[in-house]
Amino acid sequence: MIAANEGWCGAFSRSVYKANYADDLDIADKSVLADVLSSLGRNAVQILEKAETVEVKSELAQQVDRAISTGIFGAPSFLICGELFWGNDRLEQAIAWTRT
Repeated sequence: MIAANEGWCGAFSRSVYKANYADDLDIADKSVLADVLSSLGRNAVQILEKAETVEVKSELAQQVDRAISTGIFGAPSFLICGELFWGNDRLEQAIAWTRT
């Protein structure tokens, strides 16, 4: 939520995916997230504290409810013009769908 609201979600998402899938790090570990945030030039302590606030948690709950209402049930999911694609193995299909 914080990254999306501040405009650096893409860079954060790519860095988290790299940490998890390429570097085999535990992205549930706050120190791993802190390293990711720091590598992006972000104040990790400040952001991790903000992530624990009621406001951010409430916004996340609203996003989860919205995702569930559209049929999203896992990650990665791609919802394109009402068509749901789930799983990395469907990424190419999702991209092709956007071109039709």
